Amino acid sequence: MVLSVFIALAVQPLAALLRPALMPCVWALLVFSMVRLDRKAFLAVLAKPARVGLALTWMLAVTPVIMWGIVSMSTLDPAVAAALVLTAGSSPLMSTPAIGLILGLDVAFLLAVLVAATLLLPLTLPVVALSLLGLELETSAVDLTLRLGALVGSAAVAAWAVRGIFGGARVEQYGKALDGGSVLLLLIFAVALFDGVTARLISEPARMAFWIALSFAVYIGQLLLSAALFGLLWRDKMAAWSAAVSAGCRNLAVLIAALAGAADDDIITYFALAQFPIYIMPSIMKWGLARTLRPASAPPISEAGGS
Repeated sequence: MVLSVFIALAVQPLAALLRPALMPCVWALLVFSMVRLDRKAFLAVLAKPARVGLALTWMLAVTPVIMWGIVSMSTLDPAVAAALVLTAGSSPLMSTPAIGLILGLDVAFLLAVLVAATLLLPLTLPVVALSLLGLELETSAVDLTLRLGALVGSAAVAAWAVRGIFGGARVEQYGKALDGGSVLLLLIFAVALFDGVTARLISEPARMAFWIALSFAVYIGQLLLSAALFGLLWRDKMAAWSAAVSAGCRNLAVLIAALAGAADDDIITYFALAQFPIYIMPSIMKWGLARTLRPASAPPISEAGGS
């Protein structure tokens, strides 16, 4: 996954060739994430909703407002400021449960937050980003709601149909194949998204380098701030870092799909450059969390309950 970003920069003809596959990849990734949902584990988490509800409120309502307050005091370009607020208001990355599995976190909780946040996103993001904060985008709140609703809703229906046709047991049987398919889709998405980005890196190196550094700062900032908040509230490292990974790893693919043709080129370019931390940071977090969570004595959030 890390190599795919650099392959995309180095082999621009390949990026141009895969560009038409960008939107289908986003939709397929949503389907693959939702089809893996274990209904029993999902309901077990939702049966004790205090932590899930707090994580969703923090991610979808609080962090975009905090980000808006920060960028409103800065001298950032309006397009980049809008991109940062949209990032802070998005749902978790679609591969968050897989990342959580690698990091030794509570996968059931991560998947529950992912699905709930993704389903809520068409309702929350337009209200927060356009109605309350007044971001300047080439679309209305209603149009953005419809775009996100169509994207997420159709993926949810497709995932439900797949589980209905093949059954949950067969889906679990081929779980590793589905995970492999998701990785392949992520590789195609990363390469396709970087079409034209190399030219901007060459023509505007200082500006692009600043945006890359900014994307790392946003990723790490959201991660650490969330870990500190949930750690203070819950006094539970496993719970805090599971929620923090959801809050730090945001889904930019769904934003790219929803804003296609309705956003400034700088917003899409920033989202492309922000793939660097998305694809690189899990390897760094694996090393760091292995030390932070040792010994992992706390039970999973899905079993612990409480607020």
